[in-house]
Parts: sequence; C-alpha cells; structure tokens
Amino acid sequence: QNFLDPHVDDHDIISLFTTVGDSDVTGGRTLYYGGGSAFDKKDPAGTCGEVIAETPFKHGQYQVGPFESVVHGGERWTGHRGVLSFYLNEGILKHFRTYGTAHYDEARGRMYE
Repeated sequence: QNFLDPHVDDHDIISLFTTVGDSDVTGGRTLYYGGGSAFDKKDPAGTCGEVIAETPFKHGQYQVGPFESVVHGGERWTGHRGVLSFYLNEGILKHFRTYGTAHYDEARGRMYE
C-alpha cells in the first residue's frame, strides 16, 4: 500500500514525524484535511473534508503537530519512502505521572555505570 488514508492519531498529545526515502520518489505529499471534529473513522473518505494544506515529500523533512485532532494522510507515491514517527502518548504520560521516574532513573543509571 503506497498511500495513507485520512486519519487522526488517537491518544497522541504531540507528534513529530520525518519522511525518508530515495531521490526517485514521486508523489507522497502529506495532506491535511479540514474535517476536524466532523471526522468519523468509520467513513474517513466521506468525513475528512477538503485538503486545506499539503507538504511535498522531501527526504529528511520533519513535521510537528497535534495529529490526534488534525486529519491527515499520505498521497499515493512510487519509490522507496518511509516515515519515522516520534510521539508522546496519553498512556505513557499517565504512567509517568502515576509512577514517577524511579524505575527509569534506575535503569538509566545502570546504563552509564
């Protein structure tokens, strides 16, 4: 599948993704839609709204945003293209707020002994 349907990233507080790929990639723009709160995952094509912004594919380019509320997708492409995504998820944040960083700090300390 060389495209990505319109969607939102559930439970992500903030996301950053970078696109990677060969110089022969054609297409593959990131598309942003105006559907907003009307978006329904059961009917993504019918509720995503019109494309309101787009970012052409470029190797190493990054995009940051609240993708849990911004409807976005990937245009069909040819060639070798990928995405690396980094995000803060609600569940991860809740875990650290509940349990703190003690276990993380202990493991990190062992790494640098």
